[in-house]
Amino acid sequence: LSFPAYLGYLLLIAPSNSFILRHGQWMIDPLSERNLYACAIFFSIILVEILTVVIGNRKALRTVFMVLLLVFGARTFARSMDFNNDISLWQSSVQYSPNRARPNYNLAVALKDDGRIAEAIPYARKTLSVSPQAQSYGLLANLLLRSGQNKEAEATLIEGVRIVEKNRDLLLNQLGQLYYAQGNSVKAIGFLSRAVQNNPRFIQPALTLMLIQLDNGDLLAAGATIHHVERQINKQSRTFQSEQLITNDMKAMLAFGKALLNFQSGKPEIG
Repeated sequence: LSFPAYLGYLLLIAPSNSFILRHGQWMIDPLSERNLYACAIFFSIILVEILTVVIGNRKALRTVFMVLLLVFGARTFARSMDFNNDISLWQSSVQYSPNRARPNYNLAVALKDDGRIAEAIPYARKTLSVSPQAQSYGLLANLLLRSGQNKEAEATLIEGVRIVEKNRDLLLNQLGQLYYAQGNSVKAIGFLSRAVQNNPRFIQPALTLMLIQLDNGDLLAAGATIHHVERQINKQSRTFQSEQLITNDMKAMLAFGKALLNFQSGKPEIG
């Protein structure tokens, strides 16, 4: 019984361990702490067997088991307090693993969602120093923008575009959105176009590009972009992730763009 229990414990805990998730691939974490109950069962079987073999006296064995139950029970109750909210959960995780990217990233996101931007920035910086991935650059830049540090946010995104290779389109889109908000349509078009070229399925930069083209009166380019977005939405609407990939805001932006294009081209009807 001991060998399959131990083997099962190792196999189940392996996906969430650092020796599997190397090279910054901490975003894809297939097994979280909440899903490790099976591992705990296997570990308990092994522990009970070892104690039974080592401690021959039944009375002493019962005493040891009672102590273990009290200790683990108290620890379980204390740990359950960490799950009250995302902030307390990831604060606890950062205390145990201060140099891992995932708990620092998730704590920064939880603080951001709670409106505590200044508190979130140090954890975002720590995430970036540990794992210079596109998501790390994007999160830090977003927080810097929200705190009014536009120049540093811009520099962070430019550095990320230069360094990272995977998911670079996310940073290109953020740079395009930043320049669009600043009224710099030339730079915005350049970065948004690169984002769409890198990932044609990425709808958000294409929609912003459509708005800029309509603002500039470039109706041919706007029509081509609208056609591209419609094609991508039709494709992605047939996937299992359609609700996450295509939001109502995106559909509303597309409908607005089509109506504005029809109006500017002298076709009042909505296509």
